[in-house]
Amino acid sequence: DGGDTLYGWKRHFVIKQRLVVLNTYEFDGASNNNHPQRARWCAAQGPSKWNDIIAGGGGFVDAPSGEHIVSAGQIQDQIIVFFTNSVWTLRPVSDPALPFRWDKINNFRACDGKMASVEYDRYVIAHGVRGITATDGVETRRIDNRIEDFVVNQINVDEFEIGRASCRERV
Repeated sequence: DGGDTLYGWKRHFVIKQRLVVLNTYEFDGASNNNHPQRARWCAAQGPSKWNDIIAGGGGFVDAPSGEHIVSAGQIQDQIIVFFTNSVWTLRPVSDPALPFRWDKINNFRACDGKMASVEYDRYVIAHGVRGITATDGVETRRIDNRIEDFVVNQINVDEFEIGRASCRERV
């Protein structure tokens, strides 16, 4: 219903009566495009309405980063988003024209696999080559200090890419 046609995404969440999708694939009328920093949402209480041309009909906001969204998890009314080299939060705001905004939490912790994050009540844990971290929406801390050698020596970092390969490529 106006704008680009959404035909795929990497992660999706329900927050503030909206379906929110991250790292989208869209058709602009001429070509298919991947928007790896994008958060797109539908109209409030209208999961079939994605018209970003009219106010309140849906919309999108790109994170002010050149990195790609790798994984994400939801804590209450915010989405913790792990990019290739940083952690951001997507928070709802009271502006009906732009109901979500990006806030950067840090630029040195990351998640290396799209299925390498786990949601808990108060934080999201992410696994990566830089260690195991927990993010609560305000800060990100490394939580594997007592088992650092385990993370480096026992986890095969080459397997983080397994989620990006199709099932046919692995068989």
